[in-house]
Amino acid sequence: MASNSNKLTMAYVYQIALFTWSRPLAKFFLLGVIGHWVSKTGSTVVVLLVYFTNLASLHFFHESRQQVTRKAAKLEKIAPKFIDFTTDMEDRRVLYEADARSEVDAIRLCSSTVILHCLDYKQRTEAQYTVALQASTRSDKLESMKDKLWLQKMQIDSLTSFYSQYRRSYLDNASGSQLEETPEEWVTRMNKMFTSRS
Repeated sequence: MASNSNKLTMAYVYQIALFTWSRPLAKFFLLGVIGHWVSKTGSTVVVLLVYFTNLASLHFFHESRQQVTRKAAKLEKIAPKFIDFTTDMEDRRVLYEADARSEVDAIRLCSSTVILHCLDYKQRTEAQYTVALQASTRSDKLESMKDKLWLQKMQIDSLTSFYSQYRRSYLDNASGSQLEETPEEWVTRMNKMFTSRS
């Protein structure tokens, strides 16, 4: 029975030690208590070792605080871009909703494709923003998210430009006989160009 109690005690102590060691401030205080206890025993080498370990722990604590500050500053710069992008996607979706109600089947099909891509980009951006807000996200990852956001903006700008060109050429040529591609081919090409990208 004593071995089971010992196992439970060790498991509990291990969980506390793991929690304490993963927190820089808790580690600093633990090392301070150990240093105080060791200084009472009188070994100079051990006292110096604990002292320098405490200094290193304090340094790492300070570094982690600076990382949090840097991340907050980057997030403060990037957050408006995420919000602007999702607002832009919603505005574009509303704009192309009018074309989705068009009498012309080809315009409805093509504008619906643009709307779906706007929604897709908006959902991806909202997911990225949620990840960016998490405490575990590193500040360098925020920079790559900013680059990815810029890439998505370029992609959706390209898609809407392609749509505007195709819509204009389709409406200018009402019969559709001189178009290079049918609306279905255009939709397929746009889906290939923009769906597989992240």
